[in-house]
Amino acid sequence: MILIILVWATAWSFPDHKLHVWFLDVGDGHAVLIETPRGAQILIDGGPSPTRLQSAVGDALPFWDHDLDMLIVTQPKNNAISALPALLDHYTVKLVLTNGQTADSDSYRALVSAWGKQEAKVLTVTSGYRIQTDDGVLLEILHPQATPRSDAKPEDVGLIIRVSYGDTSFLITPDLTREAEQELIDAGWFVGSTVLELSARGSDKANPDVFLQKVHPQAAVVAIGAGNRAGLPDPRRPGTFTRR
Repeated sequence: MILIILVWATAWSFPDHKLHVWFLDVGDGHAVLIETPRGAQILIDGGPSPTRLQSAVGDALPFWDHDLDMLIVTQPKNNAISALPALLDHYTVKLVLTNGQTADSDSYRALVSAWGKQEAKVLTVTSGYRIQTDDGVLLEILHPQATPRSDAKPEDVGLIIRVSYGDTSFLITPDLTREAEQELIDAGWFVGSTVLELSARGSDKANPDVFLQKVHPQAAVVAIGAGNRAGLPDPRRPGTFTRR
């Protein structure tokens, strides 16, 4: 019986030739996991809790698979990276993309040490960088427009990523300011997407009408810890933000 269960579990965990995008439940933080139709795995940020991140990734990926093809760090803030060093004790990563901004924090130093031990290739990317997978998934970096200065606010220069496959697209955003989103619009990049991840966990200020109209999504996603003291997502715009 155990052998039969293991065989079926392994069979069900093979790639199903569909794009999967998981907005992971990591509390008040940011983490998105992507699996391409042929099984390439891309993790974007990791949130603040090592336990919750490892549980969420383990639930999504096959139990025997501990290899990540790519890690994308949108900004070196604790609510995006604190959980990643512990995850890399159990998962290997081949390629790391960042915007080139560093941070004077224990979490950031631990993360650099973790991917350094694995000898992962680290690339600094800005708007215009594109990756096309061999199974038809396109990742486009739309922001920042240039490598950030060391004193730039992380919320002004976080990586904005557009993931598209066929007629479906996802706009993935970290904690961003209204100014960053306006800079993206002014740069002329196409941001229209089927699914929008609301910036800054659904803050009204970080999701102005002009930006939402440009993206014009069919669905919006926000990941936020239940009962957060900030009252997010913002409840004053029920047409845009719906609590679930």
